[in-house]
Amino acid sequence: MKKLCICFILLTSYILNAQTVSDLFRHSDVKISWLGVDFSHVKLIGNFAEFSDAGEKSTLQIRDKYFPNWNRLILDEPTRYDLKGMLRKDNLYIDIDDVTKLNAKTHLEEMFLIILQSKSRIL
Repeated sequence: MKKLCICFILLTSYILNAQTVSDLFRHSDVKISWLGVDFSHVKLIGNFAEFSDAGEKSTLQIRDKYFPNWNRLILDEPTRYDLKGMLRKDNLYIDIDDVTKLNAKTHLEEMFLIILQSKSRIL
């Protein structure tokens, strides 16, 4: 019980010192980290195709090609996705390595939802 109380006090003190939304968007020297987007639990419905004549993409292609490319957009196109400007921060740290490794472990058989004839039942 004593350990539980100590954990609660530590957690509460951490939360009280947390950043607010206004801290995030206010011009300050607070360091912000962009860690990428976690797609490891994504569920896709229907066919995945770039254009009608491009054909369907397999779950393996989506996981191994598209997930990393979608996360690299922030790095590869900084003028289109200006996180520093949007957040008004000069100090932005970008590290997508961990989320890239996590996305690479996505279970392929769990990515697509199968829709049965009855629209109310989705597996």
